[in-house]
Amino acid sequence: VENWPQRLQVIAGPFGAGKTSVAIRMALALRKESPALRICLVNADATRGNGRLLLRHYAELSDMAYKEASTTMELVAGINAAEREGFDRILVDLPGIGRGKYLQTLLADAGLDGQATGGAARAAVHLAMPPHYGEEQMRGMLERYRSSQPGSIIWTKLDEAEHFGQIVNVAMG
Repeated sequence: VENWPQRLQVIAGPFGAGKTSVAIRMALALRKESPALRICLVNADATRGNGRLLLRHYAELSDMAYKEASTTMELVAGINAAEREGFDRILVDLPGIGRGKYLQTLLADAGLDGQATGGAARAAVHLAMPPHYGEEQMRGMLERYRSSQPGSIIWTKLDEAEHFGQIVNVAMG
């Protein structure tokens, strides 16, 4: 809770990187650390059925609120509603971003880029990344998912990696 004090925690990353699993694990870790914390999970990746069902299921089992958003306008409305409802933490599971699009643009369109708050970080953005991209792909992903409000890089699917060189390269870069 104290590492990322922002009420809003956004999980971004490429398609299939494990963002939904990260959102669930973060929510459960928050719940374990502070059982009284009121948590809302917002699924902005409503097009993918399996992740959607999994996120809603864990929210219900863990006594957390669940909201869905399939457009940027619905995302804004869902976050605003969760803020009005007084949730202590709002975790947003974003969809993957296609080629030629950028996370910073999506955040700006949703009013989450710090401009509306005078430059203050409204959200902490956590990037879920699997380590098995090549160097060129990794550079492209890091550029596409660059954010003015970085929270962390969360390495996923480590059990599927042949080596961890890309993790070291990103850490050094």
